[in-house]
Amino acid sequence: MQTIDRYIDDALKASGLPSDRQLALHLKVNPTAVSWWRTKRAWPRDEMMGKLAELGGHNPDIALLELNAWRTKGDTSLCYRKMAEKLASIAAMWLILVGISGPAKAGTLAELGNIAAATTVYYGKSIVVFCL
Repeated sequence: MQTIDRYIDDALKASGLPSDRQLALHLKVNPTAVSWWRTKRAWPRDEMMGKLAELGGHNPDIALLELNAWRTKGDTSLCYRKMAEKLASIAAMWLILVGISGPAKAGTLAELGNIAAATTVYYGKSIVVFCL
C-alpha cells in the first residue's frame, strides 16, 4: 500500500515541479493543501486524488481505495486496504498476461473475460473489476 507522501513525491518527480507549493498551484488547490496532506491534517478530495495519482503515474482506482483507507478507521479501513491490494495484484497479473499474449484490444481487465470471470463493482465514478 502506498502512502500519500509517495503519491505526492511521484507527482513532483513526474511533473518536474520543485516544491509541494508548486504542485498545489499546478493542481489548482490552496498552496497549503499539499502540506496538510503530508501532515495528515487533511486529505485530498476524491477527484484531486485521481489527478495526483495520474500525474505520478499511479492507477487512480487504487489511489481512491487507498485514500478511503487513510480517511476511515477500523474494519472499514481494513476493507479498503484489502480491496486496494487485490486490485493492485490483479493489475500486475493483467500486465503479465498482456505481456505474454500481446497487447489487449482496449486494455481493460473486463476484456479478459475469456481468461477469467469478472465481477464488476461500481465505486463512485470508478469501475473496479475483480477477476475470480
